[in-house]
Amino acid sequence: MQTSTLKAGIANFDEYWKKRAEEAKEASREAYEPNPEKVTKHFNDEVHKSLEGRNSTRRNLGKNKGPCLATNPIDRCWRCDKNWAKNRKKLGGCALGFGRKTIGGKHGKYYRVTDPSDNDMVNPKAGTLRYGVIQDKPLWIIFAHDMVIRLSEELMVASNKTIDGRGANVHIYNGAQITLQFVKNVIIHGIHIHDAKAGNGGMIRDSVDHYGFRSRSDGDGISIFGSTDIWIDHISMSNCEDGLIDAIMGSNAITISNCHFTKHNDVTKRDYAVESVWKSWNWRSEGDLMLNGAFFVQSGNAIKTMNKQGVINAKPGRHVSMLTRFSGALDCIRGRPC
Repeated sequence: MQTSTLKAGIANFDEYWKKRAEEAKEASREAYEPNPEKVTKHFNDEVHKSLEGRNSTRRNLGKNKGPCLATNPIDRCWRCDKNWAKNRKKLGGCALGFGRKTIGGKHGKYYRVTDPSDNDMVNPKAGTLRYGVIQDKPLWIIFAHDMVIRLSEELMVASNKTIDGRGANVHIYNGAQITLQFVKNVIIHGIHIHDAKAGNGGMIRDSVDHYGFRSRSDGDGISIFGSTDIWIDHISMSNCEDGLIDAIMGSNAITISNCHFTKHNDVTKRDYAVESVWKSWNWRSEGDLMLNGAFFVQSGNAIKTMNKQGVINAKPGRHVSMLTRFSGALDCIRGRPC
């Protein structure tokens, strides 16, 4: 990777950032999975087990009855526990897919966000979200109450963190993006992120021991840059200036699950290549429902042969409401299954 590309957002690519970049590159190499089919098969097997278990689970998918409504293996891992608020860190062992090894701040202490302000980028106030995410130790970050946080500039999240919004209605709204740059082992769960704007940049602290000048940020909801072991789960995202989630520059071992994405126009990003290149890529649409001017251009050849054993058949677009009813940030109440 060229240095100019590596420096995205970093105005001064000093020794600190050079070291971070090298460590991130090594972490990406270690997390590389040479057999992606093995990972997808494991995930699909877990889904099939989930659907076949609990006797009538398959029949009850559309009925919204019973004390626990978890319908996939990730949610089954924690949502049926009425004491989830006391057992929050159980979530740290629930990821599946490529980010299945992500545990976030499971081995750290709890940190409570009590202050929604975001006024000091270099010396953030204790009790704010920015103060928690820059710490150099594992932390499980929770929120003391409902809050709306407007990030004045991009939020630089350090390694070994969990941002856990369960039990509070948390909105990251109308401000800058969340940035995971050259980090590893981060969970973001159960919050709303919407109307993100490009940041102006400036002096921003990215760890306890370092801050530096950053250029203008893009306005993504979450930017994953050169990072590894990342799990984004039950996030509600919409209407961000650039993208909702960017995962670029060798980012690896990522799971994005149970999220709800709206008000976003670009999904496949084939505009990065000319048609003569992407026309051979196998992009297919099966039963999708196109609304509000949305369209999909198929390319490549029809997929005629596949291992049916490891495939979950796509549902038609008219099933979207049912399939997404438990996606995004959940309204979890203490003392009840979520």
